[in-house]
Amino acid sequence: MSKQANTNTPKASAATKGATLGVLAALLSFSLGPVGVVVQKWLVASFSPFLIIAIQASGGAVLLWLVRWLVFPKVAVPLRAKLMGLTLGVLHPGAFMIVYTAASGSLDSVTAVLLLALGPALIAVGGWLILRETLRPVVLVGIGFSLLGLVVLVSKREATGENTPLGFALGGLGLLLTSGAMITGRAFNTGAILPWFVLAPLQVTGGAVVAWIGTLATGATIDPAAIASEYPAFIYLIVGMTAVSYLAYNFALSRLPTPVLGLLAAGAPGIGALAASVIFDTSIGSTAFAGIAIILFGSALPPLWGILMRSRSTRRLP
Repeated sequence: MSKQANTNTPKASAATKGATLGVLAALLSFSLGPVGVVVQKWLVASFSPFLIIAIQASGGAVLLWLVRWLVFPKVAVPLRAKLMGLTLGVLHPGAFMIVYTAASGSLDSVTAVLLLALGPALIAVGGWLILRETLRPVVLVGIGFSLLGLVVLVSKREATGENTPLGFALGGLGLLLTSGAMITGRAFNTGAILPWFVLAPLQVTGGAVVAWIGTLATGATIDPAAIASEYPAFIYLIVGMTAVSYLAYNFALSRLPTPVLGLLAAGAPGIGALAASVIFDTSIGSTAFAGIAIILFGSALPPLWGILMRSRSTRRLP
């Protein structure tokens, strides 16, 4: 019995280490992303949204392909798998960006935020139903806290538009695209279809293609001098929000089940609100701060619960 326990210990230790690295990677990705959204809002006053995304996705794709070929040059991937990864990128972030931008024009800002915030719950349930991954009750409780915190966060915000059936339809489609992309990416990683360091550049490349099509279709002005004048912001979008974030995100997909990833993603609105208050030098107020605290507590609830349970088990041992 003792020998068997010793044999299994390294495997358990490796699994725990992998899960820990996955959580850290997810936290990194879901922290960089919301800050990037605030930077995008800073730039949108001067540039087309399509152009901003096209530049950041193109630059991020170049960096991700460099990582793929310099760090993992010997890993071969079938053409069919590559096309699957590229298609995923066309759908998300590509089509998602267009659909949700259109949805935001037919929804008030609060409704748009709350609708997208349903993603973590949809991801958790979808991962359980489609991928047969474990859905612990504490994860659902954590998602519930995060949604409650988001409601508190936006409770004092004024509506900035009218809700229409078209807006709800487009918003629902965007919600399905972002949730489905996470579940599909998890399936690609766990099914040995695409390793995380290949899926990341393919996905960002697909997004870049859609963004450039949108840029050309809308006739957006491309002014190299103006772009260069905002180089710190674009560098962050290319390196932080895109290259590092998508690499970390896909690594996390290969290590964590979708319910856990969805819950960690639920903390993103709180991080984004804090980033916005710093970048735009505005006060978030006590109500908004309370909402952010509830969101982050919900995201942290499962690991905190796990620590508590392990501590109680340890105290019970003779």
